[in-house]
Amino acid sequence: MVTRLPPYGPQRVNSMYDQYTEWIREKDEVPVSNSMYRSIFVSDFNLGFGNPRTDTCSRCEMLSGDALADHKARADEAFRPQAVDRQTARNGCAVYVTFDLQKKPYRFQN
Repeated sequence: MVTRLPPYGPQRVNSMYDQYTEWIREKDEVPVSNSMYRSIFVSDFNLGFGNPRTDTCSRCEMLSGDALADHKARADEAFRPQAVDRQTARNGCAVYVTFDLQKKPYRFQN
């Protein structure tokens, strides 16, 4: 399992590489290439850089054991009607629209 580091802040791989090269040059040494630096992080430390493919639930990250299993079961139950609606729309019997209201406020106008 690869531990994913967020793509922002000081964890950003290019920023980390820049800090590394600055530090290593202060010691009058030659830094490794950016690709070697990234390879070391991925292979030796089992770390990855970038966005996850799907949104992660902050509650899922905090829970474990039975509490996590219960939380995931309730999430699956909540998403089941959404999957039915999506399939109904694919069959041409309805229109299916979703909005991510946390990212951008929407104003509906007539």
